[in-house]
Amino acid sequence: MNLTPYLSAQGLVVLCGPRAVTPAAHHLLVALILRGAVHLLDAGNRLQPYTLTRLLRQHTPHIEALLTRLHLQRAFTAHQVLAVLESLPATAIPVVVLDFLAPFYDETLPLPQAKALLQRSLVHLERLQQAAPLIVTLTPPSQPARQSLFTTLRQRASALFEEPEPEPIPSQLRLC
Repeated sequence: MNLTPYLSAQGLVVLCGPRAVTPAAHHLLVALILRGAVHLLDAGNRLQPYTLTRLLRQHTPHIEALLTRLHLQRAFTAHQVLAVLESLPATAIPVVVLDFLAPFYDETLPLPQAKALLQRSLVHLERLQQAAPLIVTLTPPSQPARQSLFTTLRQRASALFEEPEPEPIPSQLRLC
C-alpha cells in the first residue's frame, strides 16, 4: 500500500483494519517525522514506541533529533479527544490520530452522547484537514450498536485504505 502521495496532500486519510496501528501506519508516521513536525494524538493508547524507534533508526542513528519533531498527546475518553482536536491549530503540521474511535466505543458512554461528540469532533477534523494532511486509524467496533460511528468516519475520508484481516496461523494436527 503506497501512502506516499498522501503525505503532502490535504484531506482525511483513513486506515481501517483489525488493528489500530498496523505496519503501514508506522511507516506513514516515520515518513512524516522524517519530513518535519507531526502532531500525534493517541486515542486508543496504541502507539508502539519501540517499533517506531526501530523504524526511525533505519534512517539515522540520531533518533533523538527526530523524536523532538513528534508532539504526542494521549486521550482516554471521547471528551478528551474532542478537547485535543479543539486545541490543535490549523497549521501546515500534519496530524495523525491513532485508533480515533476507541474512546467513542466505550460502553459507559451512552450512544447518543458518543454520536454528538463525534459530530463535534468531525467539525475539527474538517478544519484541520484544510491546512495539512490528516491521517486517522480506525478499528471496527466490537458492538454492532456502535457501527454507525465507524461508518460515519469512513464516509468522510478523502482516501480510505482497508487492511485485510490477518490469515489465521494453521496449527499442526495432533497425532493421537
